[in-house]
Amino acid sequence: MILVALLVSRWLPGAGPAEAADWPTYLADYSRSGVTQESLAFPFEESWAHRSAHAPRPAWPDPARRDVTNRHEGLRAVMT
Repeated sequence: MILVALLVSRWLPGAGPAEAADWPTYLADYSRSGVTQESLAFPFEESWAHRSAHAPRPAWPDPARRDVTNRHEGLRAVMT
């Protein structure tokens, strides 16, 4: 199974060797410089864009206004 996964990963796009300057560790090298000798080609052009079908919305409900279990009323939202 591992052999199959290894073989398949070689054919996936982007699974091959890097075409630009290598970036083997976090921030490029062991001294974390974040710099390479690679230069950028200007002007930039957009290669892809994600357009969501829905507008963003909160992942959680509004803050509670009361605590029924402990009988606390009029709670206010607090940013932590």
